[in-house]
Amino acid sequence: MRLIPLFLVVLGISVSGLGLTQLIAALIAAPGDPVVAAMNDDRPVSAAALDRLLGSRRAALAWSQSPQFYRDMARAAWRAARRAGQDRDRANAAFRLATDATESGLRIAPVDPSSWLQLAAIRLEVDADTQAALAALRSAVVSGPYDPYRTESRVRLVLGLWRHLDSSDRVRFQPQFRHLWIDDPEAMALLALDPRAHLIVLAMLDDPESVAALGEMRDELLQSRR
Repeated sequence: MRLIPLFLVVLGISVSGLGLTQLIAALIAAPGDPVVAAMNDDRPVSAAALDRLLGSRRAALAWSQSPQFYRDMARAAWRAARRAGQDRDRANAAFRLATDATESGLRIAPVDPSSWLQLAAIRLEVDADTQAALAALRSAVVSGPYDPYRTESRVRLVLGLWRHLDSSDRVRFQPQFRHLWIDDPEAMALLALDPRAHLIVLAMLDDPESVAALGEMRDELLQSRR
């Protein structure tokens, strides 16, 4: 009978220790939190701020293997890579860090549409690996069929991968075009300014009323740019 209370004591100590570990990790990560908030609000973020975020997440991961810490690292590294400009060594190192952090987070929490989408972008833009990019984009859509904050990014990737899509992929990704048209028709019209993209968008909308409305918006945009 005494074993039961002893077991509960041990369990309580373990849970308390786990909570303390997570608390320490959160405190260590805190200096980078304002940088994450700035990125979420699309505010400018300096190179020093990105370094601060990366450092805080590396240190926090020593205490807690939180997938969110990996996501934050990946986003910061992706931004740092894009800011590197002509410094290819620095850009490549940042892209590799973004890839590693994204993959590490997905191993812990595989149902993560945003991370799969970022991995797809990395595979296409950095590695020029269309099949790996397509596989990651499929996972993004499967794990989150509707993601209003990233629908335009999904559609852009579909357009970039179009010639590598088979008929089942085109069926799978067609709802993304419908979502974007409903949520942000102007964004869709802007994408359709490109003649090649225009033909793809028309095929994916596949609705006479939507096609006519898109045509009017596209014509207005073209005229405004003359």
